[in-house]
Amino acid sequence: MKLYTLHETVTAALKTSPYYREIYLPLLGESPMPNEIQLEKLPVVDQTEFWQANTMENNRLLTSPLQD
Repeated sequence: MKLYTLHETVTAALKTSPYYREIYLPLLGESPMPNEIQLEKLPVVDQTEFWQANTMENNRLLTSPLQD
């Protein structure tokens, strides 16, 4: 099993998930992708907003299509 760094995980979320792009956008500053990401600087996910974004139709949370 491949292990991903925090930077790889956040970068993938920024590129593929509208939800995470919105909450992580303040991390970007001038750079399109931050070089150094500190866990303690990541925002706490609001659970209500998270579940509102995680719906069967118009899901804004997923980072790739669902496959059966």
